[in-house]
Amino acid sequence: MNDLEQNGINFLNKIDYLAKRKDLKTKDSLFKVLDHIRLRDGYHLGLKLANSVGMGDESWFYCYEGNIDPGKDADSTAHPHATLPLALQLFKGLKVQHTVMGAWQSYLLHVSQSMLPLFWHGGYGRREYFFDRESYKGTVIPIHAEKAVILPIEKIPHPEVMIEEDKAIVSCPYWNDWEGLVLESVPITFKKDGKITFGREKHKVLKKFNCGICF
Repeated sequence: MNDLEQNGINFLNKIDYLAKRKDLKTKDSLFKVLDHIRLRDGYHLGLKLANSVGMGDESWFYCYEGNIDPGKDADSTAHPHATLPLALQLFKGLKVQHTVMGAWQSYLLHVSQSMLPLFWHGGYGRREYFFDRESYKGTVIPIHAEKAVILPIEKIPHPEVMIEEDKAIVSCPYWNDWEGLVLESVPITFKKDGKITFGREKHKVLKKFNCGICF
């Protein structure tokens, strides 16, 4: 297990905890795990959880300025997507360190929607990451797939980050029941004052798979 995978495990545990703790005023404590990212002055982190109504829904993090959380009732049926514009500008309220871990943690937050609670059709976006490789005991079997697929864990690449000047590329494998085993590469550009931008991601299918399930 490398440092990126250990941080990934800590991240998964933390977002699972935050999703369960609806009583917390903010989700700012996520940055105890994402310690190469910090909130800009006056900003807080919120979390909109998927609604179990309609044809499907997703969860997402968002940043907001001030002490009034605009997503307080964002998980109600009346305003299910009230915080979506804020989620699309999530990194506006964050400062990222120009480091390998800063790029990695930005990637984790960037793809966190695929790890947070999903409902019905939202489940198409569910990904499984292989951070805790020891728990697979030599094989990977898709949790939600009805067809049996066995993949040797030693053949699945480790996540890595390559940095050259102001550019970084984060590469990370994941499993999706409708895509298979995929190696995702995401370019990140570090800007001034802790700002970053994401480039177009690339996907290399290492093992094609489709579970055949249609919601």
